[in-house]
Amino acid sequence: MMVNRGSRLTNATEITVEGTPCHWLRALTYLGVTLDPGLHFHTHTRMTQDKATTASRQLYALISRRSPLFPEVKLLLFKTCIRPILTYAAPIITPYLSKTSWKVLQVVQNKIIKAAIGKGWRFHTEAAHLITNIPYLQDYIAIVNRRYRLRFEANHHEECRAPALPYHLHNTFPLPAPKQD
Repeated sequence: MMVNRGSRLTNATEITVEGTPCHWLRALTYLGVTLDPGLHFHTHTRMTQDKATTASRQLYALISRRSPLFPEVKLLLFKTCIRPILTYAAPIITPYLSKTSWKVLQVVQNKIIKAAIGKGWRFHTEAAHLITNIPYLQDYIAIVNRRYRLRFEANHHEECRAPALPYHLHNTFPLPAPKQD
């Protein structure tokens, strides 16, 4: 796979490894994260949306408005079964997600929360989050990242003080700078 910040891949020559030709890919999945040529993670976002939607459809009988379960139980199902799908590899990819990609993932969460509390699509999303005390996806990921960083620094304080190698020694293809909101 060739990583390119431009819109098209150019000069893609055929590479052979021990006589076997290797073809260029438009997307590559590695450890559950789909990498696209520009490292925008649009393909990963769409695949995550599909996985979370499939999981919510499989749990529909338990999460729907007509389910006899209490809303707290429905929200617990969301937190344990669907939110991990939405947040998988989030610490790595979130600095590079566009607003559109964030919105795609947030819409999936909003639909499930509204169904769990028995409200329709016209119900205000902000009110649904306030009632359920579930943060927006971007805020939740920021909280998880902060917790992880604090726990890591507390347990590995000596390693954190070690001087870091220059960036170019770690990466021959540097990632784009994280987006500032």
